[in-house]
Amino acid sequence: MDNSSNSKKLPSVGVVIRTFNSDKYLKDSIESVINQNYSPMEIVVVDGGSTDQTIEIISGLFPEVKIIRQIRPGLGGAAQDGIEALDTDLIAFQDSDDIWTAGRLKQMVESLIDCIDLAAVLGAVEHFLSPELDQNEHQNLLIHKGLQPGFGLPALLIYKKVFNQIGPFAEGFPYGEYMEFIDRFRLKGLQIKQLDISSLKRRVHKSNYTQGVELRSNMLEALHMIIARRRNGK
Repeated sequence: MDNSSNSKKLPSVGVVIRTFNSDKYLKDSIESVINQNYSPMEIVVVDGGSTDQTIEIISGLFPEVKIIRQIRPGLGGAAQDGIEALDTDLIAFQDSDDIWTAGRLKQMVESLIDCIDLAAVLGAVEHFLSPELDQNEHQNLLIHKGLQPGFGLPALLIYKKVFNQIGPFAEGFPYGEYMEFIDRFRLKGLQIKQLDISSLKRRVHKSNYTQGVELRSNMLEALHMIIARRRNGK
């Protein structure tokens, strides 16, 4: 990893990886972070109580990665646990079944620091069907084709100091934490930019596809929180 070609002093980046029973995909996910052409980085995995080989894989293959146990509930809680375990200028996120694209971190950092008005950037996302799925499962799973606008934490790069301005992620949401957070972000007048670069390959597999009903329910819960906050002028 080499940053010497950039005349600016590039900021440090901490990466939060949220995981729970992810031994099937974890190696590829972490390698896609470690193999970025950017340094220095701190990487912390927040484990939600895995009972498979998740911890053994991280400890055996990635000794440079810090592992902490999740304390706060929900995906937002896991993200906040990771943020508070890092001492870096910027924060990026990864989920343990997705894959960062090569070179994405350096491109996103440079785009963020090139504009002093920005507090965060989002990279675009590609979806792919996980290779272990058979032909029948492929036919039953519909995915978005081509690059899609970034949405969610794994597509986000943000200044850590932003959390001092708007507070931590809401705890307890199994899903919907990003939507609630980004509303507070915008209410503070902070700026975020969508980048036209592929930053993330989001794996579609049976587990995350079948979470659709629960995801929609939690999105509605987050939306109700946003509406109530705006009605109260907060």
